[in-house]
Amino acid sequence: MLSRDEEDDYAARIGMLCDAAAKARAEHATKLLAATDSDGINAIQEEGAPVKLSGPTAALWEEFKQLAVRATRTFVREPLTLRVRLMQAIFLGLLVGIFYYHLTTDVVGIKDRTGALFFVLTAQIMPPALGYVLVCTWTVGEPTR
Repeated sequence: MLSRDEEDDYAARIGMLCDAAAKARAEHATKLLAATDSDGINAIQEEGAPVKLSGPTAALWEEFKQLAVRATRTFVREPLTLRVRLMQAIFLGLLVGIFYYHLTTDVVGIKDRTGALFFVLTAQIMPPALGYVLVCTWTVGEPTR
């Protein structure tokens, strides 16, 4: 059993360790934010300096092609992911089809079509966006406790 003084001493040490770890994480994150010079040379960003986002970029078609290749590789390596995504798309299509089967051509029907479009777009955009937010929050910020 620890005495009250020992507990306070250990609590102070733990607090100092947590502060040192947070400082080290912040310094590491600062060093990871590299800016690209106009010559194409990567330079470690100084603390507090703005990040330069200029530099050579790929064409939109090249970015799309690379993303398609990466997605194809992912589905080839993980066939279960492909099956789950297909079943998700089929289920979502059937669900939206059942809900919005008999739409009228008046104002209410147009609003219903707009709602269906919003629902489909939200359902398709949110899972990848949430995956990105969770990964980036964990790598750049402090982990949640």
